[in-house]
This record gives sequence, C-alpha cells and structure tokens, in this order.
Amino acid sequence: MKLNYNIDPALLVDEVQGPRVIAMMKEAGVDTIWLWGYFYGTTWSSLETIAEAGKIARSHGFEAAIIQLPVGHPGNSLNPDDADVLLKIPDHWRYRQDSAGKPKYYIGDIEPVMVRENVESIVALRDAGFKRFMMDDDLRLGELGDEIQGCFCEICVSEFGQVSGRTLTREALVQTLQNKTDTALMKEWVRYNCSKVTDMMKEMNVPGVELGIMVMHLGDERHGIDMREIKDAVPGVEFRVGELHFSDGEFGSPEGKASELLGIQYHLNLVGREHAVSETTVFPPRSLSENNLICKVKIAVSAGISDIYFMSGTWLIDESYWSAWSRQYPAIRQIADWCDPYERAYPVHLAKGTHGAYGEPVEPPLLPYYAGLPVKPVRGNEPDATGKVLLFFGDYRIGDEWEKCFPLYKTVIVDRKAAERNKGNLDRLPENVRLWEHEAGTLPAETEVALLRRELEACGAFKADFPRIIEGVNLALVSLPERNSVIVMNLEERPNAGLLGLGDRRTSIELPALGFALVEERDGQFNVHLF
Repeated sequence: MKLNYNIDPALLVDEVQGPRVIAMMKEAGVDTIWLWGYFYGTTWSSLETIAEAGKIARSHGFEAAIIQLPVGHPGNSLNPDDADVLLKIPDHWRYRQDSAGKPKYYIGDIEPVMVRENVESIVALRDAGFKRFMMDDDLRLGELGDEIQGCFCEICVSEFGQVSGRTLTREALVQTLQNKTDTALMKEWVRYNCSKVTDMMKEMNVPGVELGIMVMHLGDERHGIDMREIKDAVPGVEFRVGELHFSDGEFGSPEGKASELLGIQYHLNLVGREHAVSETTVFPPRSLSENNLICKVKIAVSAGISDIYFMSGTWLIDESYWSAWSRQYPAIRQIADWCDPYERAYPVHLAKGTHGAYGEPVEPPLLPYYAGLPVKPVRGNEPDATGKVLLFFGDYRIGDEWEKCFPLYKTVIVDRKAAERNKGNLDRLPENVRLWEHEAGTLPAETEVALLRRELEACGAFKADFPRIIEGVNLALVSLPERNSVIVMNLEERPNAGLLGLGDRRTSIELPALGFALVEERDGQFNVHLF
C-alpha cells in the first residue's frame, strides 16, 4: 500500500512549518510528496524553491514528485477561503469557449502555445531533479455531465471542419450534438477533442519523465478523455480515478458512496489496476468529515486500488484528519495486503451506455449497489464475457453493439425506462432478455431492492451461484472468488445489518456506521475481519 499527498513547496522550505509538516507526513505513513508545480500557466513557487523542497523531501525518505494544473479549472478549485489565490490563465493563451461561444472561466483551450509552455515547464522541473508528473483533472475539454462537449471557438470549429471534411457553423455543430441526429458527426467531434488531450500527453512525455493524469468522475470521450488511447500513447502512464464527492454533502449519502464505487470500477475497466491511483480529496476545506475521508480510502482499497492519493486544494489537511488516518491505517493496510494479489469479480453487469460519443446518461441507476449485488458498470462497445447477469436500466440505447453483447449473458433484465427508449427493437432481442415492469430509481431504495431481488429470483438469475446480500439494504459488495472472500461495505452513517449469501451458505453481517468487512469462507466456516 502506498500513500501520496500534495503540498506547497514553500511549506517544506519554511524553517518553522517545514519540520512540523515533515513529522506529520512521516507519522501518517506518506510515501510520496507531490509538490505544486506549474499551475494556470506559471510555476506556483520559484524553480529554486521547488527544487529545494524536493531535496528536503528526499532527505527525509520521501519520494518527491510534481503535480501540474496544465489547463485551468472552472472556478476556484484551489481554495475558496483564499480570495487572493491565482486563477487567471496567461493572456496569450486561448480561452476555451462553450457551446454558446462564450469563454469558460479561466480555462484554456488545448492549443499549440499552451502545450509548448506546459512542455517547457516539465523540462525545467525535470532538469531540477524531478521524474514523476501528475496532471490534474483539468486536462480535459468538458465538465461532468451527459452532453457532448469541447471547445466551440471559431478556430476549433474551423479546424474540425478541415479534419472531418465538413462545412459547419458553430450553431449547426451544436444543434447536431444536442439533437443527436448524426452519429457519424458526433463520433468525429469526440475523436477530434480526444486527440487534443492525448496529443498533449504525448508532447509532455519528454525523455526522463513518468506521466500521470487525473480523470474526473465518470469522465469519458464526450469530455475529451479517451483513457485507452492515452494508455496506448503514453506507456506506463498512471491514472488517478474515483474523483468527486469531496464533501459530506456529496459523499455522505449511500448514493454518493455507491457513485464513487461505480466511478472507480468504470475507469478500472478501461485501464486496469496496475497503474491506478485513488482520488481521496477534501474540498472545500473541512467539508468532508474525517470518517468519510477514511471511507473513501476503504472504497478504493475494496475496488482494488491501494495507491492512495490524498488531496486538499491549496490548504494543508488538518491534523485531525491525519490522526484519524493513523488510527485506522494499520487495519486498512492489512486488508490491502491480503486482497491485493486477487482480482475482483463482478458476475453482475450494469449497462452504462455504449460510448461517450452517444451522449447518453453519464451515470446509470445505482439500485444494484444498494441491493448488495457484485456489480460493475460496462459499456456496449467494450464486450465483457465475465458477466452472468446484465441489468439494462435507464435511458440507454440498445444498438448494434449491445445486441452483440446480450448473448454473452445468461440473463438480461431491461427496465421500463430502457424498454420505452428501445420499443422498436425489443421484438428482435434474444430469448435471454426479460422485461421488468419497473423504472429503476423511481422508488425508495428499500422498496426497489425488494422488487429487484424478487425479479432476479423469478427469472432464475440467482441460480448462477454468485455471492450477494440476501437481506438488508445499502450494503455494497465486491467479490474475490480466488480468495473465497467478499468485501461488504456499509453505505450508511449508522449501524447496518444483513444476510450474506455465498452459494447455498448464509451468514449474518453486522457492520458499524461506515463499516467494512472482509468475509472469508474456510472449510465451511465464515471469518469476518472488520476494517
């Protein structure tokens, strides 16, 4: 297990604060300190200060690396408590423009000048002694949402026209993307935007450096992010996944925790666990409780990520967080050590659209997570033969890609919303497809979980002999079949209990608020390890 934290270089070189911060990082078990490098078109500190901070970190046994904000964030994503924080991009950079042709708040378009200056910053910092660089999640061309995005300035629209061989105005392009009337154009526009992000990563991958990129929650091609393309273009690139849910307001509900797990799983589908790093952030300052911060770590570890990256904008995480972490770190590390060698298995799949270029809902209904099924999201253009049951819930299109995937499953359950969306295609679907006369996500979780379990039982899906929660709600589950184990997660901020089924065997589970348990079966006996 590895721990990362990003920090102001000036703090480490400060004669008073530096020793205190170093001691706090040591006690918490931090392995790598990521120093603030090139933010919004300028280095956060002088090159000499950053280099000196790196030397100090290494002298105390830390790895020293650099975090960059290469493009610029929408709004104050550094510290809302600091009215003087620098957010403005250089005047000579080109601003990204939205679909109405209006400049985005302090966000640059990915164009040759800003790319060149970002590359120059990496070369300078490399020559100052740094090897690893992580791009913050501003390296994209859209914000979280369903719509297909990009930069709609005159230059980009004209360039896209030249690349695609089309003659388009911004208004015509936007109307087509919003109405989703031309799939070929949608794919070409998305391909154009993704190539800008990927090409920038390639340009920054200068000799002697190792790159990483933080990917926003549920980010995909519609936002300019093609993770598989980036992985192929930049060998060994790291991906930080599981972003968002920075505050108790976003993360404190079962929905927030289930969404975080789904987001991690979705991105791991694309890039695997080997080079994945967690996103474990408190933002704005003190908006996420200590217990919820620890819960975010546990979700990442449960999903198979044990390289944990703490973040907090440009303020230092309070000592109360580090104290809470130090108390729970040994137990979490033990679980990570036990589980890291084993792959997670998800015999239940949840449809999450086909491809980002289709502009479908970015997140499917989270009902299967509340029901305690061993579930992960999948897309139609990425066939996955590891599933036994496919849950096709929500406003998603059943196109050629999905029709080819359906025969891979023993059972496919299509909810009422999906059936209405695809009513012209239902008569040609295979016999393993079952229509569920309910729209997922329209009733309270406890009611819907009971309905879903009844439907799965009625169609014989449970005969597939996979682990699941039989009784109880808001107990998410991850399966490790090679270890004869499952991890059960309490998504509630109060004690929770349920009945776990492993094949024809049953055991009761009782978890404290936000509690997690590794449940292993050995010789017919269940061993429960709380963490």
